[in-house]
Amino acid sequence: MKIYSEEIKEGHEDERRVLKTIFNGGFSAQQLLTLETKADCFLGGHYHEYDEIWYVLKGRLEYELINIDTNEKQKTIVNVGEKIIIPRRIYHTAYAIKDTAIIGVTEEEFVSEEKNNLKYNM
Repeated sequence: MKIYSEEIKEGHEDERRVLKTIFNGGFSAQQLLTLETKADCFLGGHYHEYDEIWYVLKGRLEYELINIDTNEKQKTIVNVGEKIIIPRRIYHTAYAIKDTAIIGVTEEEFVSEEKNNLKYNM
């Protein structure tokens, strides 16, 4: 398992704006999310049967990841201006400091905690 954060570079800049591409092809988004933390906290604690991408606008995320098929474990940090792609069947939990702001996209729409956020007994 090799999951890593990737810095998003400026794609185009002029006097009006800076354009950054989080993804361009290779991902079919069904849901777009924003998340802002009110306090230092843990997020996640589940896995999905689909991929998701998270991009950090402010703050940082410290991920612990486990491949539920191989039990391989990994830690990674995602800083401002970076994204992480979390593949299907990867259990993930992230520590976020207060006022962290992220946007995310998932390959499936959210239906319910039971259907989307699957539990993994370590």
